[in-house]
Amino acid sequence: MKKNVLALSIAAMIGSLGFAGVASAGTVITNPAPGAALEVTPTGIGHILLVPYFSTQNGNVSLLNITNTDQTNGKAVKLRYRGAANSDDIYDITIYLSPGDMWSANVSQVDGVSTLVTNDNSCTLPADVNVRFGTARLTAEDSLADNKAGTLEGYIEILNMADVPPGSALYTSIKHVKQADGSYVAPCATMPSQKTDLADYPAAQARGYDYPTGGLMANWSIINLDKAGSFTGDATAIIPDGGANIVFSPQEEEATVTAAAAALLTADPLLAAPTATLTAKNYDFPDLSTPYIGVIAPIDQAHMLSHALATASITNEYMTSPDVGFATDWTFSMPSRRYNVALNYKTSPASVVYATGGAYFTAANVTRVGDQICVNSKFEDLEYFNTEEGKKTTKPGGYVVSPQRPGVKPGLNFCGETSVLTFNNPLAEDQATPVLGALIARQNLQMESTAGSTDVYTDGWMSIKTAGNPGVGGDLGLPVIGHSFAKALAFSASLGGIWKHRTSTTNIVAVP
Repeated sequence: MKKNVLALSIAAMIGSLGFAGVASAGTVITNPAPGAALEVTPTGIGHILLVPYFSTQNGNVSLLNITNTDQTNGKAVKLRYRGAANSDDIYDITIYLSPGDMWSANVSQVDGVSTLVTNDNSCTLPADVNVRFGTARLTAEDSLADNKAGTLEGYIEILNMADVPPGSALYTSIKHVKQADGSYVAPCATMPSQKTDLADYPAAQARGYDYPTGGLMANWSIINLDKAGSFTGDATAIIPDGGANIVFSPQEEEATVTAAAAALLTADPLLAAPTATLTAKNYDFPDLSTPYIGVIAPIDQAHMLSHALATASITNEYMTSPDVGFATDWTFSMPSRRYNVALNYKTSPASVVYATGGAYFTAANVTRVGDQICVNSKFEDLEYFNTEEGKKTTKPGGYVVSPQRPGVKPGLNFCGETSVLTFNNPLAEDQATPVLGALIARQNLQMESTAGSTDVYTDGWMSIKTAGNPGVGGDLGLPVIGHSFAKALAFSASLGGIWKHRTSTTNIVAVP
């Protein structure tokens, strides 16, 4: 992997000194036995967890359970919800899980804004996390009336920042204690202050922290009681192939972080120098580009994550049979895109800002359309089949996408960070998708049997090439995760299913 010499010099300083001299700007403490790569683990248990979609649109409620399967060590966990349009931070907290602990919450729409509610007894920072999602990062102005719709869909990041081994005051504070009524409650009120960063490894140990060892798993559900529907799934789990770094930042906003200091912690082009347009706060860190293994720059961490998720194609099935009123929505989430490209709402019109050294999303495959970033595709990238071997290899005029966004090249394009595709259900400009009720970044694909025909393939499967930008000796692919959600709308009770996208690493290469 190509390294920037200056970035490596800075990262080396971080590994040996923490952030000494940079007050309250977060900490990266390098593991002495670092890994060299990140990988998706089939066990579903890891250090980094990704929930590809949540929604409170159209009566949906999204539930989340995070479990610490480590029965020895506690975990300091960063939880962040990001918006579907452009990965903007809309809610983030720190959770302290004791050994074997589980934290649960639900997110629903209250007065038009996604709002999290939990009765869980695990310690959190802040202490009260039952609040509505924030809107300040969604446009140039923090106007709730204008921005609240941007909180209703998106995806979730979960990161093991550090372990909390037995023996410290911090461990004692987060360890659940049996109460007189038989419940178990953590004495969080006795937790030592966490408003300062960690100078170095001895300081981290003294405070009760150690290198993260993973062991996290998460399950999610999207439930709609009004429509008697529910979908469930497990988070995509990422692990390093060696030791992980401590990546801690205070969960507070009192101190601002300079763009230069932010550049040591993130590749987000809106937070990091030289392209920063937002004032970073301590709660912005860590994110998924904060150096998690070895002595590397944030953009290299982002590339590692992208490579772990990259696929050359996405394949799944769809059902739209009119006999039982079936409908199908597909989701496409790109959780590393923010560390390659972002949208600056402070300009008019909003402008695309690229991370220095970004590779997976660049001007070669990205287009701005209104207030969303779109990843381009071509007609020939897509082919679909019915259930009887009928094959449609697409070409211009070979299928119809609605609504077709002005300024986007013809074809199936991934607009928004978490894009939803529905099948054989032409969408008006303000019409939600039939299964998930998606509104922020959605489109319809009309599966014509022949170009211009009113006859469509109602059931079958589809494959989309996602080669992305070219690398050396292959393609980088696109880091995409998601599912096919199918439901029989004609029945009052839920009847349908959810299937993960099938992916391919054929000819996929890492950033050189």
